Amino acid sequence: MPRITRRGFVKLMGAGAAAASAVGYFGRSLWELISSPQSRRLTALASSDWAATVCRICPAGCGVLARVVDGRVTKIEGNPRHPLSQGKICPKAQATLQVLYDPDRIQTPLRRIGERGEGRWEQVSWEAAIAQISTELAILRHNGQAHTLLFLHDAPPGHMRELIDRFCLAYGSPNSVAADGWDAERVAHLLSQGWLDLAAHNWEQTAYALFFGGSFLEDWQPQVHLLRSYSYMRRGRPDRRARIVQIGPRFSVSAAKADEWVPLLPGRQGVLALGMAHVIIRERIYDNQFITDYVDGFEDFAALVLEKYSPDLVAGLTGVPANMITRLAREFAGSRPAVAVAGRGLEDSTNALFNHIAIHSLNALAGSINVPGGILRPPQLPFTSWEEILSRRTRLDGAGSDVFPLAVGAYQTLPERITNGQPYTPQILFLYETNPIFESPAAIRWQAAFERIPTIVSFSSFLDESTLHADLVLPNHTYLERWVDGVPPGGMGQAMMGIGGPTVQPVHDTRHTGDILLALADAIGGRTADHLPWTSFEEMLRFRTQGLFEAGGSIQAESFDQFWDTLVSRGVWVGAPYEPDMRDEVLATESGRFQLQIARLKEMAVDFGIDQESLELPTYSGDEREYPLLLIPYRVIADAGCRAPNAPLLWEMYGLHPKEMWHNWVEINPETAHHLEIEDGDYVWVESPQARIRLVARIYEGAMPDAVSIPLGGGHTAGGRWANQVGGGNASELVVPQTDPLIGTPAWCGTRVRVYKAQVL
Repeated sequence: MPRITRRGFVKLMGAGAAAASAVGYFGRSLWELISSPQSRRLTALASSDWAATVCRICPAGCGVLARVVDGRVTKIEGNPRHPLSQGKICPKAQATLQVLYDPDRIQTPLRRIGERGEGRWEQVSWEAAIAQISTELAILRHNGQAHTLLFLHDAPPGHMRELIDRFCLAYGSPNSVAADGWDAERVAHLLSQGWLDLAAHNWEQTAYALFFGGSFLEDWQPQVHLLRSYSYMRRGRPDRRARIVQIGPRFSVSAAKADEWVPLLPGRQGVLALGMAHVIIRERIYDNQFITDYVDGFEDFAALVLEKYSPDLVAGLTGVPANMITRLAREFAGSRPAVAVAGRGLEDSTNALFNHIAIHSLNALAGSINVPGGILRPPQLPFTSWEEILSRRTRLDGAGSDVFPLAVGAYQTLPERITNGQPYTPQILFLYETNPIFESPAAIRWQAAFERIPTIVSFSSFLDESTLHADLVLPNHTYLERWVDGVPPGGMGQAMMGIGGPTVQPVHDTRHTGDILLALADAIGGRTADHLPWTSFEEMLRFRTQGLFEAGGSIQAESFDQFWDTLVSRGVWVGAPYEPDMRDEVLATESGRFQLQIARLKEMAVDFGIDQESLELPTYSGDEREYPLLLIPYRVIADAGCRAPNAPLLWEMYGLHPKEMWHNWVEINPETAHHLEIEDGDYVWVESPQARIRLVARIYEGAMPDAVSIPLGGGHTAGGRWANQVGGGNASELVVPQTDPLIGTPAWCGTRVRVYKAQVL
């Protein structure tokens, strides 16, 4: 595929109308939509207003303001009232208008008339589409097969996730499956502190931050909050500057901005953490008061790490020198409040739970649990309660069963289990804000799984790779056209909820997926309708936020209607300031104490027949002699996934450090490149036991000699005219499916590859 220059990009944009007219159900071009005479009337006579809402281009849920001029959104800014964003936004939010007015958006419900993947459709009315799906769902339930509904989604923060889960359970299916891959951290907190959630932080008071993997300035959430917190940690306190250490196998943006980068072999984070724990315990520099008052299992933990995790031994396993391990341990223990945090999702290997629990144990040794600048528990928002719905059915992905006993979800196992009919075959698949054929490990497997499912319904706004294989497409509004809410994942330790109503009328004949689910529940009737009695997503939000009104918080009102109007106008509700103390909710284990779980984890591994070495150290797919390099997939800050696959603004800033804006690349260490006779800019094949893809080689000193790094996001074959123009293959295709055997999380860093020159096409 030819590479796109800036001049070519401008020409491509100018050709938008011609390209759009060639596709039957696509309408006006991007420029026609946002540059019409009406939208250009930005004068004093124009009708202009600002509307508060919640950004939904990524999971963070930052508060934003949309400027509306004569019925069109012309600008997005941060909402200064929202504590998370405080008036700032990231590059993904800047691309919002290109999503709203994308000429390649799906504009009306579609029914497949050709073969799956062929791209032949007919328009269908909303009434006919909802009637078709509700009839199929009613028949399944009548036949005792309600459990065969599979709803795959991206774990949207806020009440859309709540609605999806509730719809599935009310209908009779346990199969609301999130494709987010953050469960290792959640389960680590469950085993250690008794609550299943991501941690919160108030970074502004942290003195020492130790990041094990991941890139907190690129691919963590909430991104805007982290970027602002980083600036404050570095220069916002004249009397104290926080020290930041980034540990991982790649010199990321975060590593470049840290005080120190510690190169580490992939998947060895937990072993390194226990090597540091060895030093802290041996030298008795842990927080003895916290250990005495609030920790269980310290004696067994101490005996284990002193016997088996000396710095010399750990150095051989991790590639980190013993003297550096000792120094890091002393710095961490002596610079309180100090926090040790693990990367989320893409840094996980086959030993993800071990790594997260080992890293979290450092926070207990430092007494950094529920203190200012330490690890906090996200407050639970006081929403109006609703009846809990339970299911005793076995999940399709095996989560919670003997297969994955501690798993919350295991979405990457679904293709194989569906293909093999284990434990049963789904009859209907719903897809919401997820594109598994493109973005899952070994993504190509999903095509075979799709063929086993009789009915597939996609709620996507774009004809992405997965939606092309759907039978029915019910396009969702963009977030500027619908009611949205958001509770930040992790966040800053303070209870908050962002909210927003439609800022403009829908550009096309689309509908809010939440409204569709409620319409389906009403049409199905019975218990499904009883548990979902609302007529719209807005009505459901009003019901749930009654609890916020009664709690008070940042909005004081005499009536709920007054509260609601103020909430929508401001775009955010904030609870009381976080006050760290040792409350029951923070240490919610049966004993009310922090549980040091490494020894128990080893016992559990024996119980489930898991090899001790594979519990601690990662396993890799591919023979080392044939595939000598480890694959490290990662995300750049401009990657918005399936929420904005076709935004040219984001592709223009896709790869700033290698200067590869419209082509995917692979980062290779100079020594490795010299050995392979590869030069910067060469086209190469990257091959795993699963697949091979063609990329541009970028010689990068920040890559470790025995590993290569590839960004995720490029390599689309569908989704829109700009997404399709990004050259290079999709790194997800290379990843061989592997899983943490206890919690079922995908091992993104568990594949070996080889690299060799490719012929220039």
